[in-house]
Amino acid sequence: MLDFDSDPDVTISRAISFLLREGQIKLGDRLVIATDILSSNRLVDSVQLRTVK
Repeated sequence: MLDFDSDPDVTISRAISFLLREGQIKLGDRLVIATDILSSNRLVDSVQLRTVK
């Protein structure tokens, strides 16, 4: 089970580490992360593109 943190970047980093350990992704893979972010006291949909390092 993956614990969520109040900081979304920490949660995403934990998820990436978990997927690496489980062999679901590898270094150099490109990930698309769909989430929301808080901006000016409102939630905004966000799509992030990350390369696994």
